[in-house]
Amino acid sequence: MSTQLSSRVKFLKMVLSVLGHKKALKALDLMIKEMCKEKGFSRHDGSHYYLHLVDVTMKIFNSGIRDEDILTTAILHDAIEDVDWITYDFIKLEFGKDVADDVLTLTKDPNIDYKKDHQALLEYLKKCFSKFSTAVVKSADRIHNFNTLGNATGEKQLRVALETEQNFFPLFKFARNEYPEHAAFFYQAKTEIEPHLLKIKESYETEQRLLARIAELESELTKSKVLSQ
Repeated sequence: MSTQLSSRVKFLKMVLSVLGHKKALKALDLMIKEMCKEKGFSRHDGSHYYLHLVDVTMKIFNSGIRDEDILTTAILHDAIEDVDWITYDFIKLEFGKDVADDVLTLTKDPNIDYKKDHQALLEYLKKCFSKFSTAVVKSADRIHNFNTLGNATGEKQLRVALETEQNFFPLFKFARNEYPEHAAFFYQAKTEIEPHLLKIKESYETEQRLLARIAELESELTKSKVLSQ
C-alpha cells in the first residue's frame, strides 16, 4: 500500500517537473514535510493528509488545467487553516500574492462553526466560487472529500451529503455558466458526486425505516405483555 501511495506523489512530482512548475514543486515538498502522519496530520482512513492535497491537485491537472498558480493553490489550500505556523504573509513571500490571496479565500474562519451556521457556510462558498481559480480548487476538494467518505461515520456521511446537495450543486451550476470554457469540469463534479450522494441518502432512509419498525414492534410487544397480565 505504501508503494502505491508513494507512486501518487512521485507521479505528481514528475508532472510538475515536466511542466517546469518549480513553485508548485516547492509547495508540494513543504506539504509532504508538514502535513504528514508523523506531525499529526492524517485522513480518516489513516493515510498521510498530504495525499489528499496530491489527489486534489491531480484532479485539476487531469481536467486539463496547467496554470501553475492554480496547481500551487491546490497543494496549499489547507495550509493556513491547518498548519499553525503557515500564514498568508509566508505564502505571499514564498509563492506570490495571487496564490496567497486564493489560499486565504479557501481558508475557513476558525471562529465560525460552519456545521451550525448555514449562512456563514454559504457566504464562504459563494466567495470561493466568485473566482475561477478558487472555484476549481474548492470543487476538486469537495469531489475528493466525498469520494473518500467510506471510512467516515454514517452521521458525517449524511451531513456532507446534504451540505453538498444544498450548497455545492447550485454553485456547480453557477460555475458552469460563469466559467463556460470550463463548464465540463463543473458538470463532471456533480455527476461524479451524485451517485454516492444518493446511496448515502438511501442508506439513511432505509436505516430510519428499520429503526421506526423496530420501535413499532417493541411498542406492540410491550402492549401485548400488559394485556396478558
